[in-house]
Amino acid sequence: MALWISIAIVTVVATALVVWPLVSTRRPAANALRDDERRLAVFRDRRREIDRERDAGRLTAAEAEQAHGDLVHQLAEDLPDLAQAAAPASTTRTPGAGASSSPRAAWVAALFVAVLVPLVAFGVYREVGAPHLASIDPNEAPPPMDAAQIDAMIERIAQRTREQPDDAEAWAMLAEARKMQGRHDEAVAAFGKAIEGLPNDARLLTDYAESSALRAGGDFSGQPVELLERALAVDPNEPKAVALMGAAQYRLGNLPRARSYLKQLERFLAPGSEEAAQIAAVLQRIDVEIGAAAPADGSIAQALPPSGASPPAASAASVSVSGTVAVDPSLAERAAQGGTLFVIARASGGPPIPIAVLRLPAPVFPVSFTLDDTNAMDPSRRLASADSLDLEARLSRSGEAMRKPGDLYGRLANVRPGADGLRIVLDEVVSR
Repeated sequence: MALWISIAIVTVVATALVVWPLVSTRRPAANALRDDERRLAVFRDRRREIDRERDAGRLTAAEAEQAHGDLVHQLAEDLPDLAQAAAPASTTRTPGAGASSSPRAAWVAALFVAVLVPLVAFGVYREVGAPHLASIDPNEAPPPMDAAQIDAMIERIAQRTREQPDDAEAWAMLAEARKMQGRHDEAVAAFGKAIEGLPNDARLLTDYAESSALRAGGDFSGQPVELLERALAVDPNEPKAVALMGAAQYRLGNLPRARSYLKQLERFLAPGSEEAAQIAAVLQRIDVEIGAAAPADGSIAQALPPSGASPPAASAASVSVSGTVAVDPSLAERAAQGGTLFVIARASGGPPIPIAVLRLPAPVFPVSFTLDDTNAMDPSRRLASADSLDLEARLSRSGEAMRKPGDLYGRLANVRPGADGLRIVLDEVVSR
């Protein structure tokens, strides 16, 4: 019954829209409102909301990645047809034309249309209607998209950047999409275009820094740190920028600065949450390392506030995975040409963003490796946070962490955090 009531209301509204111009002496003003900016603003706000939920621990990394993917999907579907003109042609009236129209004739025409429109609508609905759609649950989740569908939707965003190369928002959306796909070479290029038009977007600068570091195999030196400094200059309280700067300073060996940023990050986390506990453990570990490196007079240690927990507990909380990387005999000649070895750990079944990355220049095979939380991309994501890990070893001829044709690689799936004696064999070649 509700379906038919809805149809009746829509029919009445449609009829009124057709009849009113016939009996009115005024013409509605032509007005084409482009809502591109509104849609982009909604996308930006929703994207920030998802990131805040993830940073606060109310969404897991995998749930946040899925939410980002759904958001890109929705935006791609909503993008307007850029090839259409924005405004219809205005109508003109010649002098005396109004006098030639009889009011009575207008009312007769209006009555005729008022009867005809519902009859035609009902007839068409009987032929091509789908009443069964009323039984569909509006809360039912849409079916998951496959990779081809996601690629097609992201291509629509890429098409927008080609047609409107000065659209910084479109470049930002494309950069975020490429980053979620793990295609950081393309992401970095798109972020560069986006920043030209949005130089004061702290979160955009932070994501740009993250992709730059991932492309460099976890090396924050140079551009990533510079971008994070710009982000924090715009917004000193951007949680992700604070977290990544803490990770960057830790990786660069600046332990006091790393500790300062991580203490600041604690303020953004819910007390008692898993993320807060992880940051507290990292802070304890940093305290241990600072204490071990302090001079005999203890001046550095005395300058630090007490952590509130014993250092041994922090050390015990850290886990690692270790083993060796070897080369399949059939690829030994290729491996002898040299390169940089990357050992990467990701959460099994989780997002493509690595948890930890180890970079070993000019390796001599077989080579030993140990991957632990000092190699973490983000101090709040530790190896122990994953139930199981997927390890990948890749020998890069270019020295970049992103895959390139000709790179050698090998994988080891479902590794338990804390496992040792592992063996990864480089037995495949990147073809494209």
